[in-house]
Amino acid sequence: VGALVGVFTAAYDDRVIWGERERGEHVYLHRIGRAAGYPGRGLLRAVLGWAWAKCEAMHRTGLRIDTWSSNEALVALYVRHGFQVVGERIIDREPRLPAHYQAIRLTLLEASRPGSASP
Repeated sequence: VGALVGVFTAAYDDRVIWGERERGEHVYLHRIGRAAGYPGRGLLRAVLGWAWAKCEAMHRTGLRIDTWSSNEALVALYVRHGFQVVGERIIDREPRLPAHYQAIRLTLLEASRPGSASP
């Protein structure tokens, strides 16, 4: 009780990664991570619960997540939680992004809020 078990970042515009796909209609989740001593039971569900509530409050159509394409297990986890792969993006050099985003291939995932348009 009262322990920090994880962190994440939310954004409401992500033109740098999503480029022309950015329409100002989504909540973006980044850097979801759990504390080393926490097994992760329910952490992603809790983060997604918060994000869906934020999405609803802001009248956004859905959630978006990107992750390294090489992390197939994480891509599969997001798919199991209702996301669909909507594309890939290769980032060669992008000075607006941190070092770990340089020279990588990203998988772009999206989930629609019930009652909104599908990805």
